[in-house]
Amino acid sequence: MNPNATGRPTSFLQQAKGLREAADEGTAMDREAWGEPLSNSENTLVPGGPPGRPWYGRGDTTGKGGAGLGGEALGGGRQRPKAVGTPVEVRRSVQQAARMVRRHRGMFSYNGQVPPFLTTASLMDDTKRLASMLPADTSAIIGVARSGLCPATMASMLLHRPLMVFRQNSSDIIDGGNGWRLTGNTTTKGPVVVVDDTCMTGNSLKHVMPLVRQRFPGAISATVYCNPTAKTRPDLFARELPWPHVLEWNLFNSILTPQCATDFDGILCEECPPGSDDDGPRYLRFLQQARPLYLTRRVPIPLVVTARLEKYRPQTLEWLNRHGVAVDRLVMGPWSSVRERTIENVVRFKADQYTAFLKRRHALMPPLFIESCPHQAQRIAQRARGLVACPAAGKVFR
Repeated sequence: MNPNATGRPTSFLQQAKGLREAADEGTAMDREAWGEPLSNSENTLVPGGPPGRPWYGRGDTTGKGGAGLGGEALGGGRQRPKAVGTPVEVRRSVQQAARMVRRHRGMFSYNGQVPPFLTTASLMDDTKRLASMLPADTSAIIGVARSGLCPATMASMLLHRPLMVFRQNSSDIIDGGNGWRLTGNTTTKGPVVVVDDTCMTGNSLKHVMPLVRQRFPGAISATVYCNPTAKTRPDLFARELPWPHVLEWNLFNSILTPQCATDFDGILCEECPPGSDDDGPRYLRFLQQARPLYLTRRVPIPLVVTARLEKYRPQTLEWLNRHGVAVDRLVMGPWSSVRERTIENVVRFKADQYTAFLKRRHALMPPLFIESCPHQAQRIAQRARGLVACPAAGKVFR
C-alpha cells in the first residue's frame, strides 16, 4: 500500500490508474504549457503582455508578437524560448515514468518514509568500502558509463588496477587509458569487476554482464548501492538502498525528475554573492554570469519557483536557454522590489506554490521540492506538508 500526496494509502491498481490519467493529461497540459491565461495568483505575468490578461511565463516576452529571447514564433503572437519544454516532452517524461513503474511492480512502492539524501561525498566513502570488498586478485575494473564511472575510477585508483569503460549506448568495452602512475604490480590473472553506482531494478546488470562475460569469462559485478527488491542483483555491493532515495550526483537525472519542483539560485546556478543583490547593475551582472550547479537536460523541470523578481524574467529565461535547461513552468516572485522580499515572505511564497504542485497527479511517488537554503527547506516542508530536499544540508526535510 502506498500513500498518495494527502497521506492516504493507495493500492497498486489505484496508482496505475493515476499514472494513466497523468500520462493522458495532454489537453490541459497543452493549454497550460503554450501560454493560455492563468490566474493572477500564479505570479507569472509576462512583462509587456496584454494589459489585464496574465499570460503564462512562456508567452510572448516581447509584447509585440515577436520571437524574442531566441524563441520560436507561435500562432497568436506567442513564442516559446528554447529553454522551455514542449508539452510533448513533458508528457513523454510522465509516460516513461509510468511505464517504468508498471514494468517493476513493487520496486517503486512508497510507504510515506523520508527518503535518504546521498551526497557525492558519501558516494566516495561507500566506494572505498566497496573497493575493500573486491577480490585481492582483481585484474581490472570496468565502469558502466556514465554514473558508474565515478566509483569505478575511484576503485581502480585505490586498487591500482587498469580501468575500462562499458558504453551502454554501443554495448562495447573500451580501454579507459592511464597516466604514468599505472606501473609496478598492476597485472594479475584474477577476475574483471564491473562497477556501477546503483542497482535499482537490475536492468543494467542484466544487459551488461552477459556482454562483458563474452570477452571476460568469470567477470563479477559490483555496485555501491543495491535496491533489496532488484530483480537482478550484483555479486557484491556496499550498501542496500531501497526506494525512494535522492542522489546528489544524479539530482536531475533520476526517474523522480518529472515529479520535482525546484528553487533556482543555489540549485540550478550558484547563489547570488553577498552585496550583489542590489536590484541594479551588480545584480544584472550576476544574472548574466551566474555559474551553473545542478543542470537538468534529460527532461523538462515541471516547476521552478524562484524569489527572483518578475521583472528579471527575460534574463532568467536567457540563462536557462543558454545552458540548455528546459522548464515546464517558471514562477517568479510577486514583489515590486527587494525591500518587500523578506525571508518569511519567500518561505510562504514557495510553500504555497509547492502545496499546489503536490495536488497535481504524479506518475511516481513521492513528489519533491529541491531548495538551496536549509532554513527555508525546513520551513517549506512544514508549511506545505511535503518532502523538501536540500543539497546544502545533505538531507530531505518533512
